[in-house]
Amino acid sequence: MSEVSQVDDTLRILLRDLAKESARPTIRPGRRLSTRHGTVSAMPSLSARIILALTVVYGGAVAILAILHSDAVGTFAAIGGVVIGILWVLRGLFFRNQV
Repeated sequence: MSEVSQVDDTLRILLRDLAKESARPTIRPGRRLSTRHGTVSAMPSLSARIILALTVVYGGAVAILAILHSDAVGTFAAIGGVVIGILWVLRGLFFRNQV
């Protein structure tokens, strides 16, 4: 068996295993998590959903600026990325015990 076909077989096996892993749901509806403060829902908190929505809107705005060949896309992407990053860090610090 040639070295190339061995690599192909190995990659095929790895991709098959990866597909099996990614097909498993990570958060099931109605699932509860036990913490030291009691039981909490596995759904993300409101703050996480808000920041996630802002991140998606920000990504869309950067994409639109890039499509329009705007000169401000680099500055907008850099400043917005820092702001979104800071929001995620602050959320992680203040809501550490929430899902």
